[in-house]
Formats: sequence, structure tokens, C-alpha cells
Amino acid sequence: MKFHQNFLCRKRGGMEVIMKNNLRALWFFVALILVCIMIVGCDTSTKKENTDTQGTITDTHSTETESENDNIDNGDMAVYVPNDEYPHSGTVEGGNYPQGYEPVSWFDAKVIEVNSGTILVEAHEESWVRHLCSAELYVTTKLYSGETRTGFEIGDLVRITYDGMIAESYPAQIFTVYDISNLNPTKSEAPEDFCFAVTWGVFGISSYDSKTGKLVKTTDATHPEDYATTYFLSDDELNAVWTVIEQLDVENLGEFDYDDFGLSEPHLSLSLTVKTGSIDKTITVPEASLMYEGMTPEAQKFMNAIKTIRDILVNTDEWKALPDYENFYE
Repeated sequence: MKFHQNFLCRKRGGMEVIMKNNLRALWFFVALILVCIMIVGCDTSTKKENTDTQGTITDTHSTETESENDNIDNGDMAVYVPNDEYPHSGTVEGGNYPQGYEPVSWFDAKVIEVNSGTILVEAHEESWVRHLCSAELYVTTKLYSGETRTGFEIGDLVRITYDGMIAESYPAQIFTVYDISNLNPTKSEAPEDFCFAVTWGVFGISSYDSKTGKLVKTTDATHPEDYATTYFLSDDELNAVWTVIEQLDVENLGEFDYDDFGLSEPHLSLSLTVKTGSIDKTITVPEASLMYEGMTPEAQKFMNAIKTIRDILVNTDEWKALPDYENFYE
């Protein structure tokens, strides 16, 4: 009887173990179902979040926008839909471009360096790329179609159509490009008596005088004479500078106020002197912010003109042959 009782106890204990194991298995199964539901929910919310974090560009693909364009037969013609907040960027409707994970996108930029197979561009201040990704990007000049675009010059304004994907490197990179359109107006021919002088950089350490050809990389050095050279611009380069100055309308440009260029420390010091038979004008900005924030539209336009002229100069072999800066700020 005692053995029987012990047997019953062992049997009962075994049943309890079995029931406990069954309960554990049940709870594991329930937990597994809950985890699966959470994963599916996270995936859905992630897709929505990814769509939302494309800046407001995704807004141009809203149901309302698409319905408005449903009745438009674009054929092979691409329609560039600007973004409301960043009008120098957006998405592309039509054009028979391949559709990937991201919508086919575009943005405007300025060419600041030309290489074999790539161009380095500076995204427009009013493009989402500059605000949400990077100011400078390397862009391949070999298009998705296999065609290679050439003939770019420093200062060219371009519109880049791509697959919406940007590699997060420094500078950022775009590998799949559908089109690169040159937005430049026809370059003007500079007058024969045209000459100019420009100063730029932190505290105005860099300068160039087209009349004497003196090009100074920096005055902030132990031996400043080592950072100066002589370079006379080619006719094409002079024409490019003249086109920038014409667009700036220097002759009718008014004087800037102290607050027009914002504030920063350190600050930029800028000046531009233009001389022709009919123009003799110097514009000086003793202190300008390093950033565009806080600048008036006219101040930004002047800053862009200085940057374009600077980009032409710093991409010459003569500039590149000068020593590296001793100090941090250029």
C-alpha cells in the first residue's frame, strides 16, 4: 500500500509536470503569435515612417495629387513636380523612368568640380537634398541608359534626375542617374576691357585680381608669399565670370546693410570690384555669416556669385599647386 501510495504520488507528480509543460508550450505559442503581430505592425509603421521621412517630397505622391494627374497622358514626357516647401526639388511624373523603392526624384544644383566620370555639385539652397541630406554630392555622369554626359563647367546650374537613393558618405553620392540637364543660360561674351577683383574667405584671406593675375590662397600664414601665384583666366573662364556678374546685375545692385548677411563667428569678408567701359563699381561686405540662414535673398544672390567665381579659381592647377592651409578656416 505504501508502494502504491508512492506510485500514485509519483504519477500525480508526473501529471503535474506534464500539465506544467503543456501550459508553458501554450504560453510560448501565444507569445509567438503576439511577436508576429508586432513585427507585421512594425513593418507597416516603418514603411509609413520611411515615406514620411522623405521630407515633404512624398506629399507630391499623395492620392489627391495622383488623381489630378491621372487624366494627363504624358507619354515619354517627364513632368517635374516641385515640392511646396523646397521648390528646387521634387518628384517626376511620367518619363518612362524605372520605378524603384523610392519615387523618381530631381533637384537643382551647381557644379563645383568636374572629374572623369563624376561631377561634384552643391545642392540648391531651396532643395530638400541640401536640408535633409547633404550640401555637396558626387554624381555619376554615366546615365542609367548607358549614355555619358560631358561638357560640364564649374558654375554650371544643373537639374539632376535620379532614382531617389543617396549614399550616406561624405560627400554624399548618387549612383543611379536618369538625366542631367544643364539649366545655364547662354554664356555672354565678356567686354574686351572687362576686369574684376574678388576677395572671399574667413576674414577675407583669399583674393584674385584679373588685371594683374595675382591669385592669393591665404594671407593667414607664417610665410604668406608662399601662398600667392599668378594666373590669367582663359577667355572661357572670363566669359563664365562675366555671365555671373551680368546675372547679378552689379551696375544696379544697391548697398547692403549690416544685417543683410546675418552673423557668425568667425565671419566671411567679401568684396567684388567690376570694371568695364561703362561700369566701375565695388561692393564690400566686411562681415557675412558662414551660413545662408538669416541672409536676405539679395545677399544670398551676391554670395552665390562670389562662390561661383571662387569655384572657377580654386579648380585651376595653379591654385591646387599652392601649399595646404596652416590654419583650419579657409
